[in-house]
Order: sequence, then structure tokens, then C-alpha cells
Amino acid sequence: MAPLAARLGGQDIDAPHEETERRLRGLADEGLPIRVVVYPDAEHGMYEFELAPDGTRLSTRQPPDYFAAMRDFILGGRTRRGPGGQDSATVFRHCRMCLNPSRAP
Repeated sequence: MAPLAARLGGQDIDAPHEETERRLRGLADEGLPIRVVVYPDAEHGMYEFELAPDGTRLSTRQPPDYFAAMRDFILGGRTRRGPGGQDSATVFRHCRMCLNPSRAP
């Protein structure tokens, strides 16, 4: 199986990340090469947001290093960055990134 890089929004109300993480953990536990990054302040479209006075979400920006992380994965087949530009080892410890730590870069 080709490596899978899943990017999930921690504030996603359309497809809450918890169930997706649970399912991906099951696959990673079977040895599949799956990497997951949860961007805690992003919604479904991978946008961070601010709340308008009426409570609606106003998309403002992509999470920091989102596109760099995708580029690195596409070019190298591995996740090398995560929120804040940390290296993978840091992200694995702090962002619930890798569901299969034995496959960490």
C-alpha cells in the first residue's frame, strides 16, 4: 500500500476527526503506512477561522506549514513537518500525528 498522509481539522463539525483517527489507528495497527496530523484550530476545509459576532465561522488562513507538509509528503513520501514547522519527531510527541510511531521518519 502506498503511504497515506491524513490531515484533519480539530474543529471540523462536518466530519469530526475522532472517528477518522480511530479508524486510521486500526489500519496503522495492522502495519499500514499511515500518518495523521490534526491541526487543532482548523475546520473541515483546512482553514483556521475566527468567529463572527453572530457565531458563524469566518475562514481566515491555512494552518502554518500546511502546504509545506503536503509538499514534503508528495516529494518524499513521508511527513516531515507538522503544525508550527516542527520536525516529525517533535510533532509525533505533541500533535497526535503518527498513529504508527514505529514508522516515524
